Amino acid sequence: MQPPTIRDLAGLALATIIWMVGLAALVLAVSRRRSKDRILLWFGLFALMYGVRELAKDRLIYAAFGEPVRLRLNLVAWLDFTIAVPIMLFAEEIFGKGWRSSMRWAVWIAAFYAVIGILLGQFTGNLYFVPEPGVALIWCLWLGVILLAIVKKYRPPSIADAPLFVIGSAVFLAFVLDQHLAPARYHAESLGLFIFICCLGTIAVRRTLRNEQKLLSVEQEMASARRIQSSILPGCEPSAAGLNIVTRYSPMASVAGDFYDFVYLDPSSVGILVADVAGHGVPAALIASMVKVAFASQRMHAADPSLVLSGLNRIFCEQRTGQFITAGYLVVDGLKHSGLYAGAAHPPLIVFRRSERRVRRFENNGLLLGFRPRETYVNIEIALSAGDRLLLCTDGLLDAANSAEEAFETQLDDRILRYGDLPAREFADALLADWSAWSARKGGYTQADDLTLLVIDIGPPS
Repeated sequence: MQPPTIRDLAGLALATIIWMVGLAALVLAVSRRRSKDRILLWFGLFALMYGVRELAKDRLIYAAFGEPVRLRLNLVAWLDFTIAVPIMLFAEEIFGKGWRSSMRWAVWIAAFYAVIGILLGQFTGNLYFVPEPGVALIWCLWLGVILLAIVKKYRPPSIADAPLFVIGSAVFLAFVLDQHLAPARYHAESLGLFIFICCLGTIAVRRTLRNEQKLLSVEQEMASARRIQSSILPGCEPSAAGLNIVTRYSPMASVAGDFYDFVYLDPSSVGILVADVAGHGVPAALIASMVKVAFASQRMHAADPSLVLSGLNRIFCEQRTGQFITAGYLVVDGLKHSGLYAGAAHPPLIVFRRSERRVRRFENNGLLLGFRPRETYVNIEIALSAGDRLLLCTDGLLDAANSAEEAFETQLDDRILRYGDLPAREFADALLADWSAWSARKGGYTQADDLTLLVIDIGPPS
C-alpha cells in the first residue's frame, strides 16, 4: 500500500468529524424527546450515515481492518440507497409537508426506491442493479415538490434559517457538478458536503435552541397559571362543629377545570360547592376561576343549593363561554345531622351509612350550567346520623378505566365499605391509591381526567 497522502488524511478526518457530529446530534435529539421538532434527529441521522459510509469507503480504514470486503461493500450500498430519506425528512421540517403532503410523498418514494434497490442488489448479487438514488433523485423529488408548491400556491412555514439551507444546498450542488462535469483533476465533493452539513447543523441547533426557549417560556407560564389556580382554591379544609372534612385535588395537567369551595353558614353548617368544567388545561382552568367569582356572588343564597345553582347557571348563560359546567352544592349541618343537596348534571352525592354498612347515592340533577337560562334545580333533603360519611367528587374518580376499559365506579361501593372504618384522611388516601392502581397501564400510570374528592364525616373529628 502506498503511503497515505494529504488527500487521504483529509478525507479520513472529514468523515470522522461528520459521523461524530451526527452521533452527537442524535444523542442531543434523544435527550430532548419531549420536543416534537425532529429536525435535529434527521440531521444527526443523515450526518452519521454519511460519515459511516465515507469511513467504510476509505482506503486507510480498509487497510487497517481488511476483510470482510463483502460486508463493507454491502454497508456502503445500503447507505447509498437510504441516505436520501433523512435528508428529505430534514427538508420537510423546513419546507413543511407541501401541497397535499407532496413532501411526505417524496419521502415515501425515496424510501420505496431504497428498499427496492437493496432487495434487488441482494437477490441478483449486483449491489447496484438499479442506480443508487444519490443527489439526482433527491433534487428531482425536491424540485418536483417546489414546482407543485408554486403552481398550487402552497405557502411554506416561515423559517428564519431558510436562506442558510439554500446557500448550503447551492454550495454542495456546485461541488457535485464540479465532481462529475469538470475536467479530470482534484475534486472535493466531500468538502462541499462538509460545508452543507455545517449549514444543516447550524440550522438544526439554532432551531432546537429556539424551541427550547419557547418550551421554557411555556413551562414558566404554566407554573404561574398553576400558582394562580392554587390561590383560588381554599387554603385549608373548613372546621365546623360535628364535621370532619378532607379534600383531595389531582389535576390531570398543570392546571385543571375542577373547582371546589366552601362557605361558612354558622358554627356547625357549611356550604360545599364542587364543579367540573368541560375540557382540560388552560381554557377549563380559566372558566374554573370564573366559577369562584360567580359563586362569591351567590353568597346571599348560600343556605339554599337550588338557588345557588340557578344563580350560577344564569351567570354562565349570560357569559356565553361555550363551555359547560357540572356542579353539585351541598349544605351540611354537623350538629343537626342534616344535608341539603342539588346537582347540575354532576356525579351523585354518595352517602355511606356506617351503622347500616350501606352505600346510597343521591342524584337529582338539572341540566349543565350555562346551557339553558331558565333551568330550575331541586333540593334533596338528606337525614344523616353520627358516623355517616359523605363523598362529593368529579367524574375523574368514577370514570377512570383499567386496561379492560372498566370504570372505577364499578368498584367504588366495595372500596367504600372496605375502608369505611378508617378515619376520613386515611380513607381518602386508601381510596385514591386504589384508583391509581386501577388506572395504571403498561408503561406507567397516566391520569385521564382531573379529579376532586371531598370526604365529609358526620360526628366529632376522627
